[in-house]
Amino acid sequence: MVFDIDITRPTLFRLVYHFVNRNRPTVNGEVTITSGNPDIQPQTATVFFAATNGQTAFATADTPVYLTTGRYSVSLKSPQTLFLDYMVLIPREYYEASVLQQPTSRVCRVPDDGHLCQHYVYVDVTSHPTALGPDGYVRRANRQDKTQLYGNRNVCNELGVQDMAHLDSRQVSVLTPRR
Repeated sequence: MVFDIDITRPTLFRLVYHFVNRNRPTVNGEVTITSGNPDIQPQTATVFFAATNGQTAFATADTPVYLTTGRYSVSLKSPQTLFLDYMVLIPREYYEASVLQQPTSRVCRVPDDGHLCQHYVYVDVTSHPTALGPDGYVRRANRQDKTQLYGNRNVCNELGVQDMAHLDSRQVSVLTPRR
């Protein structure tokens, strides 16, 4: 099978095929891209077409190809029969999507302010002994006082908790009974 293509902008491309492979094993296809300019060497790549049991699937060539402006012929050779719907050349700008990436080092905060941030996952502590913040207490002199609770209901609701201990300069730690 041979496709003729025109490249209007030089860049790195990934080749993606939409296909059906009714054969039992994976079929290896060899892609050769030949320029209309005889000074440009042909490029090759391999595509592995997995067995699809009659369903359509996608396969990507094992290596990207760099194409400059001009006309090219893309051929695919395979030792077994394949049913190809189409081939797509995807420019690097799309599969790397560098223009869509927004780097951030900002930690997500509660309540969510809608800005881009990094969400960290915390260790699952359900297998360890726990106590609820409201059950905690603080030792002051010779007495035991109830824990000061965090008062912002919006934050508690967003975190999915009813109450939690509030640590600040007046309450730097909380003691909790074991459950």
